[in-house]
Amino acid sequence: LVVGLVLLFMRWNDYREKDLVEVLDVEEIVEFRYLDGTEEHVPLEFNGIVKDQESLQELMNFFSQYTVKKNKKRQDSSEYPDEFFAFQINYSDDRPSIPSWFERDLLFFNGNYYTITNRPMDHVWLKNYFEVQN
Repeated sequence: LVVGLVLLFMRWNDYREKDLVEVLDVEEIVEFRYLDGTEEHVPLEFNGIVKDQESLQELMNFFSQYTVKKNKKRQDSSEYPDEFFAFQINYSDDRPSIPSWFERDLLFFNGNYYTITNRPMDHVWLKNYFEVQN
């Protein structure tokens, strides 16, 4: 019974609504790589980079306004290419950096899919932010 309750709690915790910054584990981010739009058909070659603390904090403040909920739905292709945004996060510990993406209301992160519950994400803000970073 105890094992069942623990497993049930772990599943509930995994699928509950969370702040996006909690899912991203922003306290450990040292580098945020992204596609800056200049790549030529090279999939997931992250040629933009944000690593200074002030710029990272501005980006994390933007992400902090969004909440997400884990979703079982699997989607491997882009349905809204104008809103597609690919990125890779490097952390201060030794965990692997895995390419991820945002699109209209889905986040792919470490093989997990999340629905942005207070969507839509402001893709115009992201585009403008990354133009300044370049």
